[in-house]
Amino acid sequence: MGRYIGKPLKRIEDPALLTGRGRFVDDMHFPDMLEAAFVRSPHGHASIRGVDTREARMLPGVQAVFTLADLAPLLSQERLPLQFRDSQLPPDITPFVLARDEVSFVGEAVAVVIADNRYIAEDAAGLVAVDYELMPTVSDCREALAPGSPCAHRGRASNLMLEFQQAYGGPWPDSLHVTSSRPRQAISL
Repeated sequence: MGRYIGKPLKRIEDPALLTGRGRFVDDMHFPDMLEAAFVRSPHGHASIRGVDTREARMLPGVQAVFTLADLAPLLSQERLPLQFRDSQLPPDITPFVLARDEVSFVGEAVAVVIADNRYIAEDAAGLVAVDYELMPTVSDCREALAPGSPCAHRGRASNLMLEFQQAYGGPWPDSLHVTSSRPRQAISL
């Protein structure tokens, strides 16, 4: 334990970062490389009534524009995988690869544009027209758990994803520590 815990470690990445010689994915360029830009929701909760990508597809330099409907035939599942599956978790809690018919947070990806360079991709993303129908939102996690609060996902009965009791110590008179909590996890994806 004494080798790493509580001791300073020599970081090998610092000299390059501090002298401006750091290399990031955005610094890499390859022949015929394409770049992507995502169309993201400006709304906290909305129904997607339609996505019109025609104008974006016509912009010179755009190679493709994808929505979930375009990608679905190529995917084994429409949702991102859950890294640590637990039988206590409800099904279908991970986000869709791209929003399907509802956005549940500001910035949720609705479409992706693939183009010859980042500038064209960003310009084309601005041309994608998404028809949203706004839905009620709540931005405070305590309010989100209150009865009658708008649900973050219309397919859910509430914003409570999981509730369990956790305890430490025991009910014995000589216990040094006794504590109990009731963590509640609101749905945020």
